Amino acid sequence: MKDDIKKDRSPNYPKLPLEQAVELAKRLYEKVGKAKIKREVAIGALGYAGVNGASLTTIATLSAYSLLELERGEGVAVSPLAIRLMHPMNDFQRLEARRQAASNPKVFSELLSGGFQTMAEDVLAKHLIQSGFTPDGAVKAASVFRANVSFAKLDEPGIGIPVIDEQMSRRNDVLPKTSFARLGAAMVREEPVPRAATETVLARYSIPLGANEATLTITGESPLSGDDFDALCEYVGMFKKQYQRKADSTASKNVADNIAAVFTSQTPAK
Repeated sequence: MKDDIKKDRSPNYPKLPLEQAVELAKRLYEKVGKAKIKREVAIGALGYAGVNGASLTTIATLSAYSLLELERGEGVAVSPLAIRLMHPMNDFQRLEARRQAASNPKVFSELLSGGFQTMAEDVLAKHLIQSGFTPDGAVKAASVFRANVSFAKLDEPGIGIPVIDEQMSRRNDVLPKTSFARLGAAMVREEPVPRAATETVLARYSIPLGANEATLTITGESPLSGDDFDALCEYVGMFKKQYQRKADSTASKNVADNIAAVFTSQTPAK
């Protein structure tokens, strides 16, 4: 009787770089638009002969970057995030959408949160091996991650890395469409974006935030749509997670400093 041998497997990660995944999403969008379709139809529209390992890997990759919405059953649809990547209103939205998509896969989000975006690819591969990846999987994942860092400019100094859920861009997961006042202190931008003097102001809102107040100014060239406000809700959810993560980190550091101070004060002098 032969013993079963369990093959080592790496944790799940997108097998294709984000730039290539966006091109695949664009191919699907050009053929089916935003319609909800069966997975098998999407696979055919992407150029595959049928359901196989390669086609399922592609669907999984698009889903990991949140370029596809997975509906109940076997239905899929091109996500609002994918549409923003393909048809951004301006360069800022294009870059923010790239950063959001690149941060969606769990393993890449953890690497970005850990500051690994500036690490050399070969060193990163060794780190991934020690984190449970197979050698081949680590090399591939490191290559994809570094390509995404370059594509989304995630190694620029001083940027805020989005910390979001893998399914952030699904319509069912966006914040409830209630008054802007309920968005609370989640609306945060770490770095102001300079505006050209010639840009047209499409809308401006004053948002009460407890004892504070925020001003939301929307500029651009084309009229606003309902999808634009859905996208705004997604960004607010992303900024909320960033804000809470930073607040939790600061609180944890303060607690650690206080504990250290107590032990230091109680240490007998020699």
